[in-house]
Amino acid sequence: MDKNGLKENSIVYRFFTSAKAEAFIFSLLCATLFTCGLCHWLLDLTYKYYPEHAGQSFYVDFTWVFWILVVVVLYYLVKDYFISKRIVKFDFALAILIQTMVLQGVIAYHDQMYPMIPYTWILPMAYLIGKLAVGSDLSKMNQRIVIIYFSVAVGLFAVTMLDFYNATKYITCFLTDFPTGVWGVFWTEDWHNRCTMEYGLIMITTSIGYAMFKAKENKVALILILIGNILAQFFGYKTQGRENLVLLPLSIMIFVALYLFDNWKGLSNKQRKYFFRGFGCLIALVCIGLLMVVLNVHGLYDRYASSYLADDGGILKNVRFSMDWNGFKAMLQHPLEDYELLEGYEKPHSMLLEYGRVHGLTVYIGLVIFRILLIKDAVILALTKNKYSWIKYLLIPTFIAQNLYYSMEPNGYALRYLWMPGLLVSGMIRAWNDRRNIGLVS
Repeated sequence: MDKNGLKENSIVYRFFTSAKAEAFIFSLLCATLFTCGLCHWLLDLTYKYYPEHAGQSFYVDFTWVFWILVVVVLYYLVKDYFISKRIVKFDFALAILIQTMVLQGVIAYHDQMYPMIPYTWILPMAYLIGKLAVGSDLSKMNQRIVIIYFSVAVGLFAVTMLDFYNATKYITCFLTDFPTGVWGVFWTEDWHNRCTMEYGLIMITTSIGYAMFKAKENKVALILILIGNILAQFFGYKTQGRENLVLLPLSIMIFVALYLFDNWKGLSNKQRKYFFRGFGCLIALVCIGLLMVVLNVHGLYDRYASSYLADDGGILKNVRFSMDWNGFKAMLQHPLEDYELLEGYEKPHSMLLEYGRVHGLTVYIGLVIFRILLIKDAVILALTKNKYSWIKYLLIPTFIAQNLYYSMEPNGYALRYLWMPGLLVSGMIRAWNDRRNIGLVS
């Protein structure tokens, strides 16, 4: 009999210590995550509360995803904390998330927004999965993070490619080129905007640095991720999307910064000189290019102003900033009421501000605190140096990119399951941090 009071030959003990059982549970999780990413347009809860929606498209109840995640979470809770006696560490971020989601669920029930209520427990489950499913063995944790990451990323990327392919049918029907605003998605033909579809490209776009780092070990992965990025940029250009056009160079810069931080001491003086010269030349070229645009050399500014890059104020002066600022001020004026319904004000263009608009200032503050705690965890991972910390090259760029997306787009509120990949990544970051110094010398 072991120290937990279980007989070592009992069915329960053998199940939770079985490598085959663990492999099955992990495979079940990855298959579920891949399927959810690939078929996310089919997952829905609204039709249960508004039957008139059920006849418009084919939907799959999102609840089955939740129950699979419950099984996985319970398995790892018992395995890690009861069988293996892993030390329980209080997670203030998880506590804040659960409390805030419960509050918004109560408010949603009061306001008869019934489809929003189940996400009270669905969203925290995504964070929990990230924390528990990566395991407790740091030597195997990175591999599990990579598998989980790409289970989600590949599914999301595949359905986004199908959605962009679906856009081609409108070229001959209505337009002479790709639609640039909204069109019917692949699975349901329901019309969604381009910005929502582009979310599915983020995790592949931001994995470019990781692919470069692992190029010697896995050239096939590098080639596939490069192809994925080329396709993302092509369809982004054809549909006038700017999201991945910005995120690709941003991800590369984040990777380079992290890599130099980790390896700066190992560089020779000659290598450092080459870096500074190259970096100086790059900065000079960027400044010269910007100056040429500002001075309208060869009509560069006119070309920019007439292109889709300048739509809605461009990137730096985008109208979303003013929408969010006005929404924030309106939320302070009406902390307990939906100011759009009450005063007719314009909606903000940010996930957290949308939560604040509909559910109140207290919910917004709770989610802001939660995000600050997630950023703290990401900073800890970024600054950690040991032989396993290379996983930061995969997790940190996507963490930054996804939170930028949630800050600039309201889709993480309107389609709440789109927040789940971000919560999953944050949970994996927290799990890695909890184990980062066990048996290691930084």
